[in-house]
Amino acid sequence: MNADLRQLRYFIAVAEELNFTRAAARLHMTQQPLSAAIQRLESELGVDLFHRTTRRVELTDAGNALVEPARTALQAVDDALAAARAAGSGIAGELQFGLSTGARYGLEPLFAALDQRYPAVHLHTRHDSAVPLLAALQVGRLDVAVTFAAHIPADLEHLRLKNEPAVLAVAANHPVAGRHSVRLSELRDETFALDIPGDNPDYDKAVIESCRQNGFEPRTRVSSRFHDSWEGAVHSEGCVGLTVRTALHSTHRDLRLLTIEDAPTFPIELVWRNPTGTLRPAVTALVNTARHVCNEQSWT
Repeated sequence: MNADLRQLRYFIAVAEELNFTRAAARLHMTQQPLSAAIQRLESELGVDLFHRTTRRVELTDAGNALVEPARTALQAVDDALAAARAAGSGIAGELQFGLSTGARYGLEPLFAALDQRYPAVHLHTRHDSAVPLLAALQVGRLDVAVTFAAHIPADLEHLRLKNEPAVLAVAANHPVAGRHSVRLSELRDETFALDIPGDNPDYDKAVIESCRQNGFEPRTRVSSRFHDSWEGAVHSEGCVGLTVRTALHSTHRDLRLLTIEDAPTFPIELVWRNPTGTLRPAVTALVNTARHVCNEQSWT
């Protein structure tokens, strides 16, 4: 007779607790039927899974060999059942998802939680700047997007995920690159890299306004329409840039990120279109998951 799933769950509980009383309490059952179930499993397998004494419980070699395969089997079953429930309740499908270049990193807890809660929901991700993403949302080419430092049009709904503190990006050979922090007022003689014209004017306005609030009108350089042109202006042309740690990988090519004292913040928003007043279940699942993760991670 083959071991059933209940027996494997009982076995894992005892293997993790190494105590039948605690394992029984964890399983919401009494110790006697748990002990009997483990004995039946051992009889069916023809091996002892535990060494038992009056003072301790230990795994045998056979028990140790069973732990990880049993966990894998149980997780596979749980995942399959979760996917079936999600699909059966309508919470399944593919979402066209836009991700701003200012939020490329740091949202892993959201994606992990969505995958765990709704494994039948799949994201097809498009990377772009805020204005193209918002335009795609408004005409229905995207279902949901995450924007960076953008004003959200009135016909779109949104949830603030984070207020990310700005950091200063400089080349590795820049005079301040070796410092841990800097004040914006120290940068009045620098040239600030801005975004590609039209791609995220709200970011450009926020950079200029932050400098003005620190007592100076910044010199600026507008990025051209080439891949990584903003990073190139900072890396190769001596510019400095305001960004956030979710925008650049910590090992980005020869750039250094410095903390800004009394830093301004840039909003990162989850944005979606709801023209009929009734969202698709998959969109609702993503939005609700985002709310949960925001609270759990204390993002806002």
